[in-house]
Order: sequence, then C-alpha cells, then structure tokens
Amino acid sequence: MFNYRVKVVKKSLKSKTYLWGSQTVGVAFKDNLYLTFRIDEFGEALQITREWLDGDIRKDRVLGEFEAGDTFTVPLRDSTGFYAVCVDEDHDSFVDCSVSGLA
Repeated sequence: MFNYRVKVVKKSLKSKTYLWGSQTVGVAFKDNLYLTFRIDEFGEALQITREWLDGDIRKDRVLGEFEAGDTFTVPLRDSTGFYAVCVDEDHDSFVDCSVSGLA
C-alpha cells in the first residue's frame, strides 16, 4: 500500500489537482490496483473526476461531490487520471490517498 496526501487548491486557471495520474498520460493503466481517497475532516467539498482515453480522445466523468470526512475507493484500471476541483472557490482542501491491491 502506498499512502500520500494531496493539497487541492481553490479554483484558479489551473483548477485540476490530480490525486493520481496526469493530464499528459497517454496510456491507460492496466493493473488491478485501487485508489482510496478521503477528504480531510476539516476540508472543504471537492468534486472528483475520472479521466480515460477513448482511442486518442481524452474523456472524463464526474464521480461526484465529496464532503469533509467522505471516503471512496475506485479502480485504477483503464484510467489515465483522477483529479479534484474545489467546490468552494475560496478554500483549499487536503485529500489523503492510498493505492493498494484490494479486491
């Protein structure tokens, strides 16, 4: 298991903060690993989105809006990234992440 913490900055010109992956990744991840993320209990609401490739076209889908203390697990398979955007443009927030092989 690999654990790390990400600071999601308030909305700006560069509003996407990647929890895993990158906007420049051009190959989908093929292993059966999982990303578990938890919004800090003193954090702000965040919108989390998954990115993947459909041929050469980058697509994304909003997973939802997560509140302080919320935890969720997603498979990394076939993804190129997961990013967060602050819902409230006046506050930053922290997300604790772990990548594991949980099934």
